[in-house]
Amino acid sequence: MPLKISISLIVIISTLFSLIASLPAPPIFERVPHYPGLCYLPPESGLCSTIELQQKSPVQTGLENNINEQFNKFSEEEKLHKWETSVENEENILDETKLTTKFYFDSVTAQCYAFSTQECGGNQNRFGSVEECLDVCKLEF
Repeated sequence: MPLKISISLIVIISTLFSLIASLPAPPIFERVPHYPGLCYLPPESGLCSTIELQQKSPVQTGLENNINEQFNKFSEEEKLHKWETSVENEENILDETKLTTKFYFDSVTAQCYAFSTQECGGNQNRFGSVEECLDVCKLEF
C-alpha cells in the first residue's frame, strides 16, 4: 500500500510541476531585410605582390637572350608576327599591373566607395561603377 501511495504522490507532483513550469510558445521571427551575400564581403584590392610583378615583368633573362638568338633565324615575316605577339603579351601584362578604380559596398553605411585594384585576386565585392554597386547591393525582403 505505501508503494501505491508513493507512486500516486509522484504522479501528482510531476503533473503539478509540468502545469506550473510549462514553457511559453516558441518565438515567431519576422523576416529581416538583408543584402546579397557578396555585399558583406570586405574590400579586397587584389594588389599584385612584387614577386608576381617580377614574374610578369618583360625584363630579359639569360634564357630569353638565348631565345632571341634563335629568333634571328626566322624569316622577316615570322619575326614580325612574333614581335606583334610579344607586344600584345606585354600590353596585357601592363594592363594587369595598372591600378584601376573599382567600387565596393559597405553594408554598415549602405554606400559604395572607390578603391584601387589590380588583377591579382580580390573578391566579388568590386564593381565597375557606383550605379552597378548600388544596383546589385539592394536590400532583399
